[in-house]
Amino acid sequence: MIRNYFYDAQLRAYMLQFITIFQGLQVQTGKGECDEEQFISVPCVVGTKDRVVAAIFAGNTQNRVFSLPAMAVHLQGLEPAPERRKVQAYVDQRVTLPVGGVFPNDLTVVKRAMPVPYNATMELTIYASNTQQMHQILEQILVLFNPDLQIQKSDAPFDWTKLTKVELTDISNEENYPSSTEKRIMTWSLTFQMPIYLSIPMGVKDDLVRKIVIQIGVGDYDNVVEVGDDGEVQPFGPPVARIELETRDQPTLTRIQCTYQTDDLPTNPSTGETWWRDALGRALRWNGVEWADAEEIKKPPTGPVPPEPIDRAY
Repeated sequence: MIRNYFYDAQLRAYMLQFITIFQGLQVQTGKGECDEEQFISVPCVVGTKDRVVAAIFAGNTQNRVFSLPAMAVHLQGLEPAPERRKVQAYVDQRVTLPVGGVFPNDLTVVKRAMPVPYNATMELTIYASNTQQMHQILEQILVLFNPDLQIQKSDAPFDWTKLTKVELTDISNEENYPSSTEKRIMTWSLTFQMPIYLSIPMGVKDDLVRKIVIQIGVGDYDNVVEVGDDGEVQPFGPPVARIELETRDQPTLTRIQCTYQTDDLPTNPSTGETWWRDALGRALRWNGVEWADAEEIKKPPTGPVPPEPIDRAY
């Protein structure tokens, strides 16, 4: 059962890049004033090889002349590509720092699942009113595919499906010989194969190591149990020391954020309290023994004071 909506316009992106290959194509119509060559652009739209394309160009009315030459692109079909299928459970993980970010606070983890491979069949239909126009269009297109052409559907840095190739696989033509007043339309169809991948959404998470906890305890050397009968982790014994280290840079303390804001030496400070000393122009933190620079200490150690070493008979 599909429970979550997802749409990333991936098929549309492939079609747009395919159409872009043929954008800007021109044909020569003759020579104009001052013996200068005249050119017209050949438009390329999305449409099937039928009368619908003609209706679009005519503005869905018979009062407008059908404009030729023209081209239409159509996604003819999709089929699975098992020969390009990889391990389905594979997940790639990358650590990235955004532009302008601060290390290590802005680090993020990008997780990408293996995409699903398909082979897309694209059809390009060319419409022209005379042989000269058709030959000009075909010659400009056919020389591009020897045997294929590479395209890129996105600029995303972590999109591992953005590059693909377009290969020309089949060419066919259809020409009508109208009678009386019907217009002559020459139609050539070019079929292309394009290997594509459809990806599921990427996961961008903040699951880097942000805190390190070091705990020291006295264990029973004769019976060390890490996991109890109920499946819970059992410590070696009561901790005698505990240290927590933050991997993120702590924000710079200002004067108003400090516990003490005077040049007089604070009396009976508690561990972790801060003192802004105007003479130094920076914050100090009481570590239980002395006043030290607050920015050099991530977090003071917490936990009971370790006891004296115990003599053991071995």
